[in-house]
Amino acid sequence: MKGQRIKHLQKLRKISTNQIAEELNTTAATVSRWKNNKVEPDDETKFALAAALGTTVSYLLGESDDPNPGNDRGIVTMDFNHSSGSIISVPIFERAYSACCGIGFPDAGQIYACAEDYIDMPAGFLGQISEDPEHRPFMIYAEGDSMIQAGITDGAQLLINPAENIYDGNAALVEYGRDRNIAVKRVYWLNGSGIEIRSACGDGWKRTFTLEDQQNGELRLIGKVVWYGNKPKNG
Repeated sequence: MKGQRIKHLQKLRKISTNQIAEELNTTAATVSRWKNNKVEPDDETKFALAAALGTTVSYLLGESDDPNPGNDRGIVTMDFNHSSGSIISVPIFERAYSACCGIGFPDAGQIYACAEDYIDMPAGFLGQISEDPEHRPFMIYAEGDSMIQAGITDGAQLLINPAENIYDGNAALVEYGRDRNIAVKRVYWLNGSGIEIRSACGDGWKRTFTLEDQQNGELRLIGKVVWYGNKPKNG
């Protein structure tokens, strides 16, 4: 791994070594060793580090010169020319129910009833397709800038697939708290003892939930973000 690229992204994203260490549950000294090429993190940590820096493992390894999230695990680029499978009509959830709206997330029937439009996508692009209508893919708009260092900007369209597995550092649509807030956050599994959700804007925001909290409905993992993008604006 190229430590100089970590330093470059820290300066670019304005992320301190202590912030990285805290997000990855390690020490600042360990992060410094990565930056100075004295030791290399394991594969899982590389993905978590890339997520913390808003980049890809390929960029950190020097395999790509593009620091922006692209084809690494968790987020894919939209390339229908190289997709395969049957065509599935995916509902686009209306803006009134965008992530961060804080009104509680509806069931599948309500999603389709409130859809403002549909987009036809190849099944091969969407990932796993569940037969359960409650776990079908859909699109929703992001609201706010809490995930900006993950490349997700205010107003971005998010493709959510509830059937896809959510791994450490993946972005996911979640519902949390007694007020049933809706937001996109990074998800981290705490060695079987609970789940932590975090922002990706460098503000240190995070919330921890036990397995009991999840059973009581204080945290709901709605679905993994498998793609995000913005429509171009006219000049």
